[in-house]
Amino acid sequence: MPEVIVVGAGPVGLLMAGELRRHGVDVELLEQRTEPSPGTRAIGVHPPVLTALEGSGITEGLLEHAVRVGHGQARSRGRLLGTVRFDRLSARFPFVATLRSRHRGGPGALSAGAGARGSGHRAGLRR
Repeated sequence: MPEVIVVGAGPVGLLMAGELRRHGVDVELLEQRTEPSPGTRAIGVHPPVLTALEGSGITEGLLEHAVRVGHGQARSRGRLLGTVRFDRLSARFPFVATLRSRHRGGPGALSAGAGARGSGHRAGLRR
């Protein structure tokens, strides 16, 4: 019997299961869907998340394919409403990492750790 059961194999569930397994916890991951989602809901990965994922090796893998965005602009009808500067942060990662669509075909980077040996993953479960 697993020590922990994680319900839902979305980004948070996959990350949680992978991190627990990385720390030697026996985890079972339960998911209702039988196939991965065909995309992502995230536009970019922000500096605090990159820092938090660094110990697991996920950050390195993400950054291999990422475009590093130093600033963003909000516009309406051609008029500049404001600018957000990530490149002025005093963080280890002064950018938002975005992935081109061909690298966003699901939560691949997160799922890598979720399938570790000694743990289970059951899909297609319904209440």
